Amino acid sequence: MPQVTFSDKRFESEALRRNLKETAYTPTIDTKYKPLLEVIHSYPGLHKQTEAFLYELNHPLKNWHFIITELKKYALKNFSIYEKSTHAPQVVAIICKTFLEGIASLTDADHRQNAVEYTLLYLEKLASSRDMLHIVHNPLSQCCKKLSELSDETFFSVVTSFYPLHRIGKRLVENAPPGFDLSIFNTLLLRSLRRCYEYWMQEEDLAMWFVDKKTTSIPDAQLQAMLQSVSHSRFTSLLARLEHISNIESPASRLGSLLMLPTFQQIVKDFRDLPDHIAKGETNGSLTYVHQLLTLLKMMAISGLASIHEETLRRINESLSNVIQSHTSKAPGLLLARTFDILKRDIHKYPETALQAVQNIGNAVFKGKESNLVDIFIRYTISLGFQGPEIGRTSPDAP
Repeated sequence: MPQVTFSDKRFESEALRRNLKETAYTPTIDTKYKPLLEVIHSYPGLHKQTEAFLYELNHPLKNWHFIITELKKYALKNFSIYEKSTHAPQVVAIICKTFLEGIASLTDADHRQNAVEYTLLYLEKLASSRDMLHIVHNPLSQCCKKLSELSDETFFSVVTSFYPLHRIGKRLVENAPPGFDLSIFNTLLLRSLRRCYEYWMQEEDLAMWFVDKKTTSIPDAQLQAMLQSVSHSRFTSLLARLEHISNIESPASRLGSLLMLPTFQQIVKDFRDLPDHIAKGETNGSLTYVHQLLTLLKMMAISGLASIHEETLRRINESLSNVIQSHTSKAPGLLLARTFDILKRDIHKYPETALQAVQNIGNAVFKGKESNLVDIFIRYTISLGFQGPEIGRTSPDAP
């Protein structure tokens, strides 16, 4: 491999250029990554891009966020090229192994979550190709095995992924050749579903919460039916079904049964739909907005619903504005205070949504002309604090 200096134009990563300058390191590419370059040797532009992230990958001070992002681009954009190559098994093995190394090396939770997402998306891409499944059984199964062995904390990223294992499983059912061993993937899927249902069992049972807090006028029997999809009784039943399915001997039959069970994201959707169901089922129309708001506030306290928290925040904004305008709550100040507690907690996660909520709530408060609410609103708005301008250097050479 030719040796180059840090100023070489092949380096697209500013972080890599700085690393090279500060460490006086002469970059090389390990020969084990050679297949990644050989399959695209006829495409100079792609070859240049691939070299950039491979030099980063071989640097002792790796920028794993850059590596994983570029690896995803390589893996997906060049799929149709290396799919037809005799080097396909080696390329897939390198890609899967590097994704797994990134997951293990990244310390930032968001970056690690992205690495897991990219890995699962790539496995789905592999499972969607009948040609690939004939030749990449070993690296695909090995990747699934390593994912199933992740620590509990990291594995939860697999459980909550936007690319659920069910999608990979369905593609395997459709495209796997005869004799393809599904047992390792089944182990991964089984652990994911078990962790999913165990997590929801750790959260407060909403059925009991509604009864204890008296947050709805819906009759108990109707309410229980409405909450069945997010109830502890359902998750207990699903865990029992998992134990039964784990004893099915045929891997294909076991996978078929596992794919009939709900995923984490499907359960999140059940929670998402709940406030609207509650509003429609209310027998006391004057409390519809109040009870809908209380449900939304409760959802913001559930960490497993983080993927819909920004949307929930927007709905809280609408519901609270309706409560204030309709004068349907006996304690609007308390609801206002609880809403601002959430805004204060999440304003840095969803700044635009939070500030829009403050504006809309303020409009409703001032239109109502209730001095007590106005005072509460002003006090809590001030408590949100002020964010200074993020003024940085105008160029890398600025002092």
